[in-house]
Amino acid sequence: MVKQYYREKKEDFLLSTYFSFRFTAFTTLPLATGLMVVAPTFIPLFLGEAFTASVLNLQILAPSLFFSGLSGILGIQILVTLGKNRAYSLSILAAALFSLMANVMLMFTYGSIGTSFAYLLFTILACLFQAFFARRFFSPKKAFYQIVPYVIASALACAGEIIISTIFLGKNPFLIILLEVIVGATAYFSYLFLVKDVMLFKGFSLIQKVLKVGN
Repeated sequence: MVKQYYREKKEDFLLSTYFSFRFTAFTTLPLATGLMVVAPTFIPLFLGEAFTASVLNLQILAPSLFFSGLSGILGIQILVTLGKNRAYSLSILAAALFSLMANVMLMFTYGSIGTSFAYLLFTILACLFQAFFARRFFSPKKAFYQIVPYVIASALACAGEIIISTIFLGKNPFLIILLEVIVGATAYFSYLFLVKDVMLFKGFSLIQKVLKVGN
């Protein structure tokens, strides 16, 4: 991306940037929503009942996967690539200060829940500050539209997973997690297939190439 930008290939630079938004949303949003739904079954099963209290921590922290990914695009791929190191540092520092204040206010009352919320706040604010500093180098509106299909697909997958967890409440936890994964993945990829999502069909093409090489 550095080479694209400084060799005046701005169109290629923007294409790479928007592809990164799509890829980040494609990979992190279903994982984040899935973790939020699966956590109440997953944590007691694999870590033991003693860790049940950390279910809410994981549910609060899960969206930070997505926002950390966005921060990597806005901060590293755009600001640092373009030499805007001061803007990048300021965005991280400002987000960290707000997170620290939230930590101080919440930690003593809510313990680890407050700390989890403060970290989520840090990732969100870092994205917002970096988007503000980087707004002249990409279209926030166009970036938003790259993400929308995966928000809808993840919401559908999340709804399916919640229905499964409700129907099979109290049943075998392995069965519940397996069904949640199957239903969530089916809903997610089915929606993307119906809207002919670019990332999904790129994945199909890549799998076909790998299979041809294997043969």
